[in-house]
Amino acid sequence: MISLGKWQLDLPEYFVARYFHEFVKWAQQIPTGEFKPTRLFVFNEGALAKDSPDPEQGKELLGAWLFAKIGKHTVECGPYREHDRDLIRRHCGNMQLFGVRARDRLVEPPRPGIPGLSPQRMNGE
Repeated sequence: MISLGKWQLDLPEYFVARYFHEFVKWAQQIPTGEFKPTRLFVFNEGALAKDSPDPEQGKELLGAWLFAKIGKHTVECGPYREHDRDLIRRHCGNMQLFGVRARDRLVEPPRPGIPGLSPQRMNGE
């Protein structure tokens, strides 16, 4: 279990460091009332993402759902399902295998079959 201020995270340290900015954005929604207990974290894999089965679609756009419980003084967060836990582990393992540091930001390739859809748009930016 990782502690991040008032957050307790049942996630790999690499994942927490890699998507720290997403956790901050999520936490900033708590006082505004916009907070939802589930959130899709889209993986930033850049050109390292696998090609999708349909070559016209470009690279795969994968992610995992996280679930958070707000306590009196903490927020506990972890993968929504076991499948999401497996996706996160696989993603972290692949990124580390390719030598991608947690804070590295990779350029997302265009996805021709999904105009205007990027990981940033998926997460409401």
